[in-house]
Amino acid sequence: MEEKRRARAGMKALLAAVPPQALLAAGEAVAGHLHPLLQQVAREAPGSTVPLFAGLRGEIATGPVDHLLRELGLTRALPVIVGDDLEFRALPPELPVEALPRDRMGIPVPPGDTAVVPLGECRVILVPGLAFDSQGGRLGRGRGFYDRALGAVRQSGVETPFVALGLDLQRVPSVPRGPEDVPVDALCTPGEGLQWFRLPGGGGVDPPSAHG
Repeated sequence: MEEKRRARAGMKALLAAVPPQALLAAGEAVAGHLHPLLQQVAREAPGSTVPLFAGLRGEIATGPVDHLLRELGLTRALPVIVGDDLEFRALPPELPVEALPRDRMGIPVPPGDTAVVPLGECRVILVPGLAFDSQGGRLGRGRGFYDRALGAVRQSGVETPFVALGLDLQRVPSVPRGPEDVPVDALCTPGEGLQWFRLPGGGGVDPPSAHG
């Protein structure tokens, strides 16, 4: 889809100009905004797993969120590409994302002997993306990994909330969407905080209380 290709190219150019210090500061701010929600998860389901992602070049730094999850005693899981799909593997509590070895693309890779976590059993899923709009539209990187993974969760009938993390500049008026694109339920950015587009039912969290 040409519209998506142009949108991806434009956003990648904008993100490439963001200095690493700003990405880290954004990650710290987002961790602060997410604290009430993740604290609620830790209180209601101690030790449960929260799928996370390791930021690529130009993406928000997720180290601060990883640190918060460890502080709260929650298990972290990172995605690994297996064929055409994503597999989420739990990380040992003593192993921060920054300490993981990286593959040829510079993406942190979980140890191969760690447990695979079914997304449908998680109480909240933290999601990356290139751009987001106020209807929950999410522009991915074009290979459909997250759309397939999140779509499988929704098709199973599970209402686990999908919370995207990003920079303020990634919030756009409209994201081009196709029938295969899965919307997110909320977006958390440094300046706007945690904003819910849809309040999922039965997902194990109470979104209104996440605002404090």
